[in-house]
Amino acid sequence: MPQSQVNRAISVTNESGRLADLGRREEALAAIEQATGIYRQLAETSPDTFLPHFAASLNNQSRRLADLGRREEALAAIEQAAAIYRQLAETRPDTFLPHFAASLNNQSRRLADLGRREEALAAIEQATGIYRQLAETSPDKSVPSFAASLNNLADTLSSLNRDAEASAIREEADAARSGTIHTGEERVRRRTARWPLQVFRPT
Repeated sequence: MPQSQVNRAISVTNESGRLADLGRREEALAAIEQATGIYRQLAETSPDTFLPHFAASLNNQSRRLADLGRREEALAAIEQAAAIYRQLAETRPDTFLPHFAASLNNQSRRLADLGRREEALAAIEQATGIYRQLAETSPDKSVPSFAASLNNLADTLSSLNRDAEASAIREEADAARSGTIHTGEERVRRRTARWPLQVFRPT
């Protein structure tokens, strides 16, 4: 294992976070770009080991780009991360479905930043669908992420002037935090209008 490269990638990733905390955004981006480049090389030769690290680094790079207002590049980075997590989730859903959902959530944000609201809605709907599945099977671990995703979904619906649906979704988020997860017919009944919810199912 190229341990020296791994150690370097870890080091510059941590450095990027510290620089971002200090508001030194350009330097933070440069550091995470270096980490992403290292993980890209490692993933090419040892994908089973390093693809997850590469995807995580792309996610961080997307955030640093967004901090600098480089929105198109931020979107491209998170789209690549989401594609990798989708691939990983197909073979190891227990491990990587939460990461896939998180990347879709971030992808929705980046699309919204660009004013691509319908696409942002599609991404957050899919993320919410995954978190719903996870919350039904592992509520202690997944309900907070599910509720947060519902709030993001409500915000996206509001940005599209779909306020009645947004209100219903916020009520569902509040219910989830109190321990109630609406499923099946109950969820459909509570929606005041119909909208598609994409749910990822591993093949």
